[in-house]
Amino acid sequence: MLPSRVLFAIALIGPCVTGTEPVAGTITGTWGGDNAGLIASDSTAHVHIGCTLGDAQGPLQTDTSGKFDVAGQFNVDAYPVDRGILHPARFTGQVTGRTMVLTVTLTDTARQLGPVTLTYGQEPHMQICPICRVPRPRRNGGTGGEPSPAMWPDAREEPHMIQYLYDAGGNAVGFLSGRYLYLLSGKPIGQLSGTHVYTLSGSYVGELDHDMVVDKHLGNPGSIGNAGDPGGPGNPGNPGNRGRVSYGYADIFHKLMT
Repeated sequence: MLPSRVLFAIALIGPCVTGTEPVAGTITGTWGGDNAGLIASDSTAHVHIGCTLGDAQGPLQTDTSGKFDVAGQFNVDAYPVDRGILHPARFTGQVTGRTMVLTVTLTDTARQLGPVTLTYGQEPHMQICPICRVPRPRRNGGTGGEPSPAMWPDAREEPHMIQYLYDAGGNAVGFLSGRYLYLLSGKPIGQLSGTHVYTLSGSYVGELDHDMVVDKHLGNPGSIGNAGDPGGPGNPGNPGNRGRVSYGYADIFHKLMT
């Protein structure tokens, strides 16, 4: 049984809400945009903006005008090597209908990320750095001292990062985990360097764009080394069809399997 405040939030951001109505209450669910995403529960929110990420220290509770302001921690050095430095941050924004405008501000450096626009129920369109599908507590990477209660059970453990890949028809055809591309069965078929997609043997195939492998007519940047066998992370399940899309480039995911 879901708590009543969660049911209230779900009702508010359901189909009956127009695009201009402020949403008051506890915001939950998945919110996606271009290279940004947010996964919220009734107790916290996990945010990715590009290759940066962080967590709110409480729920996104909006006022009658749809605005929220909550403290949290944010990591701006998570890629390509996670330095584990968490900055104190404020997560601010406004929700109107099914749209959220979000800004993250580091309170120790005044650095600002965003604003980004997110849509309720939309899959985040991440590029190089996929969103954590299941938000989990992160290890305190502050200035030292005793670890906070919000730390990994095992300091060696890393976040589970999966980004689904789709064809032009909207069907999920594979996923990205770390820098490797896999079929939904968990079989490795490619590797990623920046936005360049290569076969496991190192031959250039195309570009990663909007969760698809496409031909952007950029020429051939050359081959990279053979990745060998990265192993199989297992089948992550099928998220279903996201709907047919076209971003102006040909879908060439199939070339990874030739």
